[in-house]
Amino acid sequence: MNLKLIIHQTLIGITILIFFSCSKLTDVESPKNQLTTDKVFADTNGVKAALFNIYVKLENLQDPVCNQFLSIYADESVSLNNQNWNQSRISAYDGFNQNNWTYLYSVIYQCNMILEQTTISSQLTGEFKTKIQGEARFLRAYTYFFLVNLYGKVPLLLTTSLDENRKAPQQDSGVIYTQVINDLVQAREQLPASYQGTGKFRANKACATALLARVYLYQSNWTMAESLANELINSNIYTPLESPVNVFKANSKESILQLSTQKGYVTAIEGIIPSNSTEIPGLFFTDNFYNSFETGDLRKINWTKANTVTNSNSTIVYGYPYKYQNTTVNISNPENLIVLRIAEQYLIRAEARARQNKISGQNSAKDDINILRKRAGLSEINPIRLDETLRAIYMERRHEMFFENGDRFLDLKRTGNLQHIMTSLKPTWISSGALLPIPIKEITYNANLIQNDGY
Repeated sequence: MNLKLIIHQTLIGITILIFFSCSKLTDVESPKNQLTTDKVFADTNGVKAALFNIYVKLENLQDPVCNQFLSIYADESVSLNNQNWNQSRISAYDGFNQNNWTYLYSVIYQCNMILEQTTISSQLTGEFKTKIQGEARFLRAYTYFFLVNLYGKVPLLLTTSLDENRKAPQQDSGVIYTQVINDLVQAREQLPASYQGTGKFRANKACATALLARVYLYQSNWTMAESLANELINSNIYTPLESPVNVFKANSKESILQLSTQKGYVTAIEGIIPSNSTEIPGLFFTDNFYNSFETGDLRKINWTKANTVTNSNSTIVYGYPYKYQNTTVNISNPENLIVLRIAEQYLIRAEARARQNKISGQNSAKDDINILRKRAGLSEINPIRLDETLRAIYMERRHEMFFENGDRFLDLKRTGNLQHIMTSLKPTWISSGALLPIPIKEITYNANLIQNDGY
C-alpha cells in the first residue's frame, strides 16, 4: 500500500473533522499545509476525530464490500454488474479488491497511530487513554479478522513506521489470530461496559466480547466461545430477541455495534432495491438460497422481497435482500449498518455446545437453535446426533446471517464446506478461490509479498 498517501489522507481527514467539531485546535496558527501528528493528537477532540475517521472508513467498507461483494462471491446472490465476483474469479487487478485491501490497512494504520500517540501524550488523562486504546485495539482486531480470513497470510503491522511497514513480510494465519486475540483480550479490560455517546456507534466491552467469541469459534476453542457468548446472552442487555420487523432498525435491542449512516439509510441499498415491482433488482438471490427457507419463516417474509418479471419467453421471480429497507433520508425511523448482534451469539453458543456434546437437555445446542427458530415463527426441532445438530445450526446461520459481513463465505470456509458447495453451484469455481488475490499494486509496493496460489 502507498503508506505515505495513507498518512497524508489520514491527517487531512482528521484535521477536517476537528475543524468542524471544535472552534480551534491550538491557540497558535500552524504553518500552511503543515500537518503533524502532535497537533492532530494535541487534545481529546483530535483523538476523537481520529477514531471517528476510522468508523467512517469501516462504514464505507462494510457495505458494499463485506455485505454485497462477499455475498455475490459466495452462493447467496448474483449481481447485474459484477460478473467476475458472480463467478468467484476475480483477478489481482480487480479494483474493488484493491479498495478493500487499502481500506483495511488504512484502518490498521490509523489504529496504530492512535495507540502510539495516546501512549506518548502528556495532555490526555489516564482514563481517557485507556478507553481510547481499548477502542483502537478492538478496531484493529476486527480489521485483521477480515484480512486473515479473506487473504490468508498478510503483513502484521503494529507500528506507523514507514521503513518497517513498506517491506513487512506476510505472517501465517496463526500469528495474525494470536494478535487478534491479544488485542481483544486487552480491549475487554480497557473498554467500558456502557456505550460512549449516543447510540451504539462506539465499541464497548460487549463488542470486544462478541468478536472474541466469534474468533474462538473460528479457532475451535469451544469452551471459550461458549463462555463468552453465554456472558453476553445472560447479561440480558441485548435480549430478548427483537421481532424480525425491528432487528435492523436503529433502536434494535439486539444490536451490539452499529455503524452510523448519518442520514438514516444505507446508501448502497439504493442500487439493490428496485424502483418498481417489475424491475430486476441490482442484486438478487440465487434460487438455491431463496428457495432454502422453510414455509412461514418470518426471516424470509420480513428480510427479503421479490419482484416477478415477465418477458415474452418467461416469468422469473427475483428475490432480493430487504434487511435494510430505507432508500432515502429517514430520520424518524433510521437504519444503521449492524456489525454485531446477539443472534449471532446464540449461533456461536449452539455450535460450541454441540461440539462439546451438549446436544440436548438443559443448556444445550438444541435450546439455542429453537430460540432462533421460535423468533422466526418455526416449529422446534429435536436433533439427536452431532451431524444433524451441526446441519441444523448451519442452516439457521444461513437464514439468520445472510447479507451480513460476508458471514456466508467465511462460514463455508471455516466449516470445510466451501469446495463442495461452490463446485456444485458455480462451474467457474476453483479451489484457490478460497482466498482473494493480493492486489497487484501491493506486490509492486512491497517486494516481500507473495501472491496467493491461483493468481
